[in-house]
Parts: sequence; C-alpha cells; structure tokens
Amino acid sequence: MNKHTKIVCVTHSSNIIGTVNPIQEIIRLGHDYGAKVIIDGVSYAPHQWPNLTTNSPDVYCFSTYKTYGTHLGIMYVAPDFMEQLTPQCHFFNEKKSWARLDGAGPDHASIAALAGLGEYFQTLHCHHFGETDKSLNQKAAEISNLMNQHETSLCEILLEKIALLPVRIIGKSSIEGREANISLLSSTCSSKELSSLLAKKGIAANNNHFYAYRLIKKLGIDIDDGVLRLSFAHYNTMDETIRLIDALTAILG
Repeated sequence: MNKHTKIVCVTHSSNIIGTVNPIQEIIRLGHDYGAKVIIDGVSYAPHQWPNLTTNSPDVYCFSTYKTYGTHLGIMYVAPDFMEQLTPQCHFFNEKKSWARLDGAGPDHASIAALAGLGEYFQTLHCHHFGETDKSLNQKAAEISNLMNQHETSLCEILLEKIALLPVRIIGKSSIEGREANISLLSSTCSSKELSSLLAKKGIAANNNHFYAYRLIKKLGIDIDDGVLRLSFAHYNTMDETIRLIDALTAILG
C-alpha cells in the first residue's frame, strides 16, 4: 500500500485456509493511507457474527444463507463512502441509501424471510440467557460467541487427531487464529475418493475448490480434485466428531 492506494479488498477469513485475518489492523493500515477497506465476510460470518461497530470497515458483505437465513447478499456501506459511489438505482431513488445500489427493486420475499433469522437468534438467546432488553445485535453477538466456542472445541479435537494421520492440513495445524473450517489433502487417496469413502460411512464432506479457484491453483492443488473440507457449526455434536475421526482413521490410518 502507498499514497496511491484507493481501495483495499480482503477476506475476513479464508474458506480454504481457515485463517482469521487481523481485520482491525488491516482497516487501520488502509485508512492510514487514505484508502477505503472492503471486507468479504462470507466465510467468517457463519462462525462469528460480524462486529461492524468495532471494526468500522467502509464495506462489509456476506450472505445470509451462511447465517441460517435465506440466500440473500448483505452489504453494509459506510454513509460517507455511499455518497461517493455512483448510484445504480432509478434516478428518483438516488437519495434513498437503501436503494442507491439496487439496480431494480428489492427481493421482497427474501428480505421478509430475514425476520426468521432474527427470531432464530432471539429464541436461542432467550433459551440461554432468559428474557432481556438487549438489542437484537447484542443478542446475535452473544449467541454467536456461544456457537463459536462450541464448534471451536469440536474442531480442536479433530485437528489434534488428524495430525496423526497421513494428511496435509491446509493452513494452521492448531485452532488458534483460525475458524472451525478445515481443508485437507490425503497422501494416499484423492480428495474425491476420500469424500466418497466418507459418504459410505454416512459422513457428508465434499471435495472441491469451493470457489477459491485461484487460491487452490496457487497452492499447487489439482483444481478438478480440490481439497476435502470439514466445516463445523453449532449444531454439530461430539458424537459426530468422534464418528468423523474414527472414519478418517479407518480409511487413512
């Protein structure tokens, strides 16, 4: 970056490597050079609810199907940056911030369905913390922390066990600094074959480049075969984790 840098684009975390990037530091550096910082949080949001108040990016985007909602894109744009962007909407909607970047009309059905996402976090928060007068954003953050602690504890166990197997873990081999999302390569069979063998044991784990085409290619991995990806969520259980470890051990051990 230098004084000519106008925009910095970065992922909050990688859906292949799993590393959580130091977003606050990146935002600070970008702003020090007068650049706008745009963050893709599509892989991060399922594992930790984005905190836009703390991070203060110029743009943050993710998809709500990753956060248990409809297949809808979400993009926050800082008000001062929004004013600098060329409107994509009908000319008579230019002054409406919510419509400024909308080329047509909004997807009313998907937006209405987002009420279910709010209710989901509300219900979970009430179950764990009881009735409170906290904002929905606060409730989502607190529930997201519980989700993250659970899935991270399971992922940590998996990482420890598969470290003993003939596999290459893409990215960090420990849970520190990464999300509960592991991509690996076997030294004894293809990713496709490993995925198929796991499926026969009742375990769904796909092989693919998962839209990280350039990254997979840069890592020297066969694009057509890709990696085997194991992603955790709050609804996964210890029993499922043990079943997965046992299945991988039986296949690769």
